[in-house]
Amino acid sequence: MVAMKLTAPNDMISHEIEEALREFEAQLKNEELNQDFYFLVINLTLTRKQCDFVEEAYKKAGWKTVECKTSAENGERPGLTGLKLANYIS
Repeated sequence: MVAMKLTAPNDMISHEIEEALREFEAQLKNEELNQDFYFLVINLTLTRKQCDFVEEAYKKAGWKTVECKTSAENGERPGLTGLKLANYIS
């Protein structure tokens, strides 16, 4: 019997998630250091599942509050995704 590596959900990460994480990180590097709260917006629409992945990635990085939402989820025109990061539990 040949051992075979099965595809896991994390193996299916799309390039949009990688692009979103790069864009969020680029914005974060331009922010003032040591703030308790950051709100970043990128010009990219993610799905709810992709936003969930972004949230999990930042939680694993140590942020206590992480909220990713698209502009469409806020009832606004589609095309943007916002990320709220905080060092406290809201």
